Amino acid sequence: MRTGVAQLGFALLFTVLLASQAAAARQLPNRRRAFGLLALLTLIFAAYSGAQLAGLVSGPFPAALLIVCLVLLVAAAACYILSVRHGEINKQYDTYLSGMQKYARRREEKNKP
Repeated sequence: MRTGVAQLGFALLFTVLLASQAAAARQLPNRRRAFGLLALLTLIFAAYSGAQLAGLVSGPFPAALLIVCLVLLVAAAACYILSVRHGEINKQYDTYLSGMQKYARRREEKNKP
């Protein structure tokens, strides 16, 4: 029982983390889509865990959820590969790099005697 509750809690927490990553990647469409699909996958996993805790899992339901989760996982991986191929990660790196360089310049100017 405790394991199922912990599993459900972790799945919901991971869903929230992935959804926040998807929201943060609003300028990067393929990466946002990949994180959104993974968030949906973990939400389905959380729903399955909840149904399992309530004793509602029987019949073809687990197999259908497994197929849906596998399709979502493959789609998320494809979106992430497209993100890498389109240079979205490089754009994000360039944005972070320019921000760090601006910060370093400001600190140097501020610390000059």
